[in-house]
Amino acid sequence: MPCGSARLDLARPQAGWLDSAPGASLLAQRVDDYQVGRLNVRGRPGLLLSNIRTALALCWCPPGFEVPVLLDGFAVFAGYLVLDDWIANRDRHDENWAVLRPPTGEPGPAMLAGSFDHASGLGFNLVHGIRHVAEADDEIGATIEALPAGTLLRLVDEPDNEVTSRAVLVSTTGNRRLGYVPDFLLDHLAAVRAGDAAAVRVVHTNGPEAPWPMRLLVRLDGRVDPGYVPFAGPGWGSRWPDPAGPPEWTAGCVPSGSCGCWRR
Repeated sequence: MPCGSARLDLARPQAGWLDSAPGASLLAQRVDDYQVGRLNVRGRPGLLLSNIRTALALCWCPPGFEVPVLLDGFAVFAGYLVLDDWIANRDRHDENWAVLRPPTGEPGPAMLAGSFDHASGLGFNLVHGIRHVAEADDEIGATIEALPAGTLLRLVDEPDNEVTSRAVLVSTTGNRRLGYVPDFLLDHLAAVRAGDAAAVRVVHTNGPEAPWPMRLLVRLDGRVDPGYVPFAGPGWGSRWPDPAGPPEWTAGCVPSGSCGCWRR
């Protein structure tokens, strides 16, 4: 679900809670060194689990949340991060979690909102960076909209790419650039391409009403070796426990060696 739709739903009455506050506003109120994520400050200053615990102090679990033991809002939020790791959701930024509050003047605790906006999970975005291609091609939106479902696309290796020698460009069969395969999917793509029948086809396209990451949905088909395990190996291992001691975690939406968006 796109972020805008999720915010609209959260603002509707839910068990008496009529107001919602995104994580960004809570952190800004309670953490001195926090900087809002939309400013794109490198390292996301202040976006730490210890600060999120502070922001969620006295916050209850989500409305309708039934568990055999009593968990507070932060404990449930930790569960959201486990979910992110399972589905490879790399987008748990400060606008993608929220707290529900009772109407002004009404009694009742603040409650963590249910988890929302998992659109970047499960490796959905095989074509990444469309907005960067759009900077050099102002017709890229129209090109994408004109692609019917089932259209075969090309995968083009770019060993001379200035960012990474592993870059794989996604283009039309007419060599119209569309975007790049994100770094965290390159190993999986390589395993599929090692077979004989790897193919990328268009599933669905959206128009200008959708943000660039939601413009093009494609499907990767192919075969892998019988013993292949996706999203495994040294780069996908757990970061903790660590001989160096417990880490302080911060958020980042760049490849970090983990399938979630949390890195040390």
